[in-house]
Amino acid sequence: MSKRVGSILIAFGMIGSWATVVPAGTIVGWGDNRFGIIDAIPSGSDFVSISANWGWAMALRSDGSIASWGVAGFGLPTQTPTGTGFTKVYAASQNGFALRSDGSIAAWGRNDWGLVSQRPTGTGFLDVVAGGARTAWALRADGSIAAWGLNDENLLSGTPTGTGYRAIASRQSTAFALRADGSIAAWGKNDFNLVSGAPTGSGFVAIAAGDRNAYALRADGSIAAWGWAGFGALNAPSGTGFTAITAGDSAGYALRPDGSIAAWGAVGDNGNGFTINPTGKGYSAIAAGRFELYAINPVPEPSTIALVGSSIPLALAWVTRRRRSLRRG
Repeated sequence: MSKRVGSILIAFGMIGSWATVVPAGTIVGWGDNRFGIIDAIPSGSDFVSISANWGWAMALRSDGSIASWGVAGFGLPTQTPTGTGFTKVYAASQNGFALRSDGSIAAWGRNDWGLVSQRPTGTGFLDVVAGGARTAWALRADGSIAAWGLNDENLLSGTPTGTGYRAIASRQSTAFALRADGSIAAWGKNDFNLVSGAPTGSGFVAIAAGDRNAYALRADGSIAAWGWAGFGALNAPSGTGFTAITAGDSAGYALRPDGSIAAWGAVGDNGNGFTINPTGKGYSAIAAGRFELYAINPVPEPSTIALVGSSIPLALAWVTRRRRSLRRG
């Protein structure tokens, strides 16, 4: 009986009454394909997060292994650690960082100012970021921030003390942290008013730092923008409901609830900007390099199956009737 019922239900599913659910997916990219960086996107359908910077990028697979591609100097892609169990990756301009499952920090790339050799030891870190190739920060489980590297522009001495911080961000010579109440701390170089122009108030849930601009996501999904106004970099979309943000060179991107991507500003060299116009829906994560944008696109995973649609009651009713008739027979 069970084999017969099962076979009929599978056949029934083949005409459209089955759906698949997937937590991860493939990577797609848009933007400047110099050095073939877009062409070099790794294949696979199990990626869960991405980090990108100047000329290279990393992506984390669901098993915690890291894929790395691009042409950045200091052996960044080739030095990427192997193995599984990593939980977070961060691509700096001349360094790579990754968090292991125990919260310890792996670092590689340029070791000027001790960015590799002086990384904090121990476990329990939740995040790690770097500004350029000079200073880095890591967020501890208690919300305190560890800093190491060069103190240029007070990037070390200006690091906030105390606990309760819940997010950190940096790209070049300015750094940001979110306090427990969602207010923003900013320190470092004040070019384009990145420090003095940081939004006041509370209720922010995420920060994205670009090369000359920054964005913050409020709890209602609206976006604040500050920094350089060239190329329309501050023309963040109005409205609420956005779920994630990322920043590139004079450009910003945000995820809508349907997984489509909003883009504003432009990226480019020597004042010659071009716009990235991502298409499609259903993306689950975004990350901007200097001239590129990457996104994770959920794809079907056959091993996870669920019944959907108006056919569910009919299918279940058929199974019930079939079981009753077999018992009577």
